[in-house]
Amino acid sequence: MVFIKCKKIFFLQMKKLEKWILINREK
Repeated sequence: MVFIKCKKIFFLQMKKLEKWILINREK
């Protein structure tokens, strides 16, 4: 299903964003 695929992609993007925020916060 397309919806599940989009959800998966969205989840992965959120994980990337979270990581990026943590990295920037450490500086």
